[in-house]
Amino acid sequence: MPATLTRSHPARLLPSAQALSVTDLSNAERAVALYASDLPDTYSYRRGDDAQLVAWIDQGVSRMGLEAIYRTAALASGYRRAWMNGHVTEGDKRAEAERFPNVVRAVRAWEVAALITFRHGVSDEARARSERYPVNGECAKYRGGAA
Repeated sequence: MPATLTRSHPARLLPSAQALSVTDLSNAERAVALYASDLPDTYSYRRGDDAQLVAWIDQGVSRMGLEAIYRTAALASGYRRAWMNGHVTEGDKRAEAERFPNVVRAVRAWEVAALITFRHGVSDEARARSERYPVNGECAKYRGGAA
């Protein structure tokens, strides 16, 4: 079952000359796109599914728009890093639950995104974006993360 988006975002379409490649997205950006797509909650990878996975990522990017994907992925990455360092507040937990209300779906999206990252890699630009993250809108260096 696809995720229910609570707000509609008119997605900015990419000109065909600037087609987005799956390698242009970080692991977190892929996970957010998969969460917003029609990826089944119970999906299990099978050999030869790569084209379908890429189609779901494209669908999620189209639904949310690239800037919303970037922002949501940055916030999700910041939350994960804060959680790993024991710096998560109740406000952080609420914000993460609002971003990803279906926990089972979120876990599946992150797992599938990791598989795609393993198989396709990440561009240097996407990797650099993944290293810049806020923690619930705050600069991570003030919450125990990297500057």
